Amino acid sequence: MKLTLSSKDFKAIAVLHIQGIPAGFLSSLGQGFLSRLYKGIAAAPNSCVLIERNEQGEVIGFVSGTLDIRKCYMHVLTHHCFSLGIAIIPSLFSSGTVRKVFETLFYAKDAPLKKGGQGGIKQEKRGRGDFSPLSSQERGRGVRSELLSIAVSDSAQGKGIGKKLVQRLECFFQDHGYQGVYKVVTAANDSRSNAFYTHTGFMLHHEFMYHGNSMHEYRKKLLRQSFSPLLTGEGGEVMIDALSQFFNVSPASVTLWSKGRIGLYALLKAMGIGPGSTILMSGYTCVMVPSAPLFLGAKCQYIDIDPETYNIDPSRLALRLVPRASCLILQHTYGIAQDMDQILAWAQANNMPLIEDCCHAFGSTYKGRLCGTFGLGSFFSGQWNKPFSTGLGGILLVNDSPLNKGGEGGSLLDRVSAIHAAAAIPSLSEELRIAAQIKAYNLLVNPKTNALITQAYRALTKLGLAVGSSSNEEFAGTMPREYLKKMAKSQITEGEKNTRALGALLAHRKKITAFYDKELLLAGFKPLKKQPHADNVILRYPVRVANKDQVLQRALRKGYEIGSWFEIPLHPKGIDMERFGYKIGMCPESERACREVINLPTHGRINEREASRHLEFLKKFALPAA
Repeated sequence: MKLTLSSKDFKAIAVLHIQGIPAGFLSSLGQGFLSRLYKGIAAAPNSCVLIERNEQGEVIGFVSGTLDIRKCYMHVLTHHCFSLGIAIIPSLFSSGTVRKVFETLFYAKDAPLKKGGQGGIKQEKRGRGDFSPLSSQERGRGVRSELLSIAVSDSAQGKGIGKKLVQRLECFFQDHGYQGVYKVVTAANDSRSNAFYTHTGFMLHHEFMYHGNSMHEYRKKLLRQSFSPLLTGEGGEVMIDALSQFFNVSPASVTLWSKGRIGLYALLKAMGIGPGSTILMSGYTCVMVPSAPLFLGAKCQYIDIDPETYNIDPSRLALRLVPRASCLILQHTYGIAQDMDQILAWAQANNMPLIEDCCHAFGSTYKGRLCGTFGLGSFFSGQWNKPFSTGLGGILLVNDSPLNKGGEGGSLLDRVSAIHAAAAIPSLSEELRIAAQIKAYNLLVNPKTNALITQAYRALTKLGLAVGSSSNEEFAGTMPREYLKKMAKSQITEGEKNTRALGALLAHRKKITAFYDKELLLAGFKPLKKQPHADNVILRYPVRVANKDQVLQRALRKGYEIGSWFEIPLHPKGIDMERFGYKIGMCPESERACREVINLPTHGRINEREASRHLEFLKKFALPAA
């Protein structure tokens, strides 16, 4: 996935370029030219501009690179020539400017070897490079993959950010199937850049003259990904950066957990939730959500749903408000965005912190704003069938809020970070099992095998041969040992892979949802209610039927991927709901939905032909609910 950078980001990148590479020719062309140039590079095929932000969301470093310098610059010339020309007008009266610009943008090959050797400076420095192509006389065959430029702000020097950006660029190259050599060019007299490239594993390949200046070309052979865990983001840096840019939050706001509910637990713990606290939440959810506050000693108060959106009915909130309520957990059920105007007005009037449960709603928006960015924080599930999957796993976002800005023990972000730092690391056995499960899922699971594989997976989990999404202790309301756990490396790798396809994955779910909307209506079933202010990414498409149990049993026998969410108000069946504070009759609309609602898949393995097959099954065997 190419992450979208804003115009403000490109301006910040241009400023960093000028500050970090003041002697470079391109710096002399000004901020306007550079911001347009980087925008062109970011849009070019097999090219990228990657950034690093601080906790305030400001760009403090960037790196740009390409797998094919010729195609990159030809794309820039073809698609951005006019805007670059306008930006360069103030510099046209400078002698040689136009010639140098065209030499820069038309260079595409390597120079012959002139002087070999290896840099010998061992001290650690932060790197700063410039676009420094070869002259037309020095072109030869060779390496087209290149680190084009890199810069880190003065305030962020000495923190390893330059090295991290190089690693992320190498991830980009490897993610695009490249395992060869790439290069970078810098001025021979720039001691800081030369020291940086030497320290990060580059070898001096040759020297040459360019624009009358002596230049150094460094080269580096990419390591195979399997032998270089840092390149896949051992701590999840690549995925965290992708998520922070997707949600437009600081990378420091994102933490990765073994499961989504573990992130919720960490957030509640950081907020000081404990005995005496009461948490408001939907009475139509998975039991793992109330288990998190229960394990902290808190109680849950359940709110009934709107029967058309399956989300909390805002009109019922006042009925469940208790003096000691500590926060509201707001679930966007099935990916259907909650009516945030009403909820936010109620929360503000009652000074109620809001946590968003986005386990179903990755990518859904309300009035153009992503679900997960409205409240104090939000948590997401990376389970197998979710819009953004890590093969189990969970994500926590902590958003800017007055409640985040200090207090005893530091800010809320500080407290969450401290809890994450102290969390357990998955064992080697867990790592191997999760990695095997991810490979098996990607290889074996499809709509026809889903039910059978799911049954086998649950059986293996009970035997301890697979890492399950839930444990027997959790179902019983008992906190498991090492409950607070970080995300496994194999999950991080899976998540990083899926960030690159995220746009396509979300678009596919919207396409299948639109297909269901149309065809269910024609078949006599009630489609989802249209929400004028929401753009939903539906996880599973809910359909009300009068014979739910019969439909599910027949679907299982015949190999149809029809789901049962939710079987009871605190899903799944077999739970002692009173252990979690729920009594039958608390939420009548929720209980009715549990009797009637089945759901249809929207994931990437479901195309329109497969969706049609499922709809034909419903037409034949399901009775629309009254």
